[in-house]
Amino acid sequence: MSERLITKPTAYDIIFVLAFYASLAYGLVCLSLPWIPIVLECLVSILLYFYYLLLRKTSERPPHEGRVYRKVFHMIGGGSLAVFLKLYSSALVLYLVFSLLILFCLYEALRWYILRRPLFISTVLLFFGDQEESQGGPFYEALIGLGAVLLTVLFFQKEAALCGLIALSLGDGVSGLVGERVRTSTLPFSERKTIGGFLAGVIVSSFAVLVAVGNVQALAAVLGGMLVETVSGKFDNFSVPISTALFYSALSLLLP
Repeated sequence: MSERLITKPTAYDIIFVLAFYASLAYGLVCLSLPWIPIVLECLVSILLYFYYLLLRKTSERPPHEGRVYRKVFHMIGGGSLAVFLKLYSSALVLYLVFSLLILFCLYEALRWYILRRPLFISTVLLFFGDQEESQGGPFYEALIGLGAVLLTVLFFQKEAALCGLIALSLGDGVSGLVGERVRTSTLPFSERKTIGGFLAGVIVSSFAVLVAVGNVQALAAVLGGMLVETVSGKFDNFSVPISTALFYSALSLLLP
């Protein structure tokens, strides 16, 4: 990391934060989206910022801690979208994901191609495990993941999309956390994935789809999605939700 990180918000950071809250307000007031998820999004963003202010010692934290943060937020973010999809409508999830995708694309363009220097947002993202500043370029995996969620919710029926979001958030997230923390043998067909991590991801996501969807097709679809995840490499954020939703849709036709 060669560039000096920003420790105080700049005008660009303030504009981004205002744009985020403005998008939530627009969805609430103009599109009549349910208020509970919108308020929760606002509260979580505020709490995360205060959490950062209390514990901002990025340079003193061991590298693995950043990966843990990244996986935990991967699970919380994707899991909350799955809950919103289950309890509310696809329109809510589509709007939230589309808004985040647009804002994230604007941030990436500003950070890497227009200003070409870190923002205060860059420092906060680094604290929570973002890899951009260390790898010296845009974090395309996050953009691909948001795009995959958007496509999954847009083109698949609700139950299939639910399976895809659960496999991505809980399955992939738990698999990564357990795989790093509990050392077991690697899978015979994947040198990067461990047996313990794979089984943990399958178990947790299977329990979640039983609660959310409640049929055999969902269990089989999640297992298929988790198998795809083991061989997807850096594209797992795209392949897992799409493949899981495809498996569920195909199984629903075969086993109505």
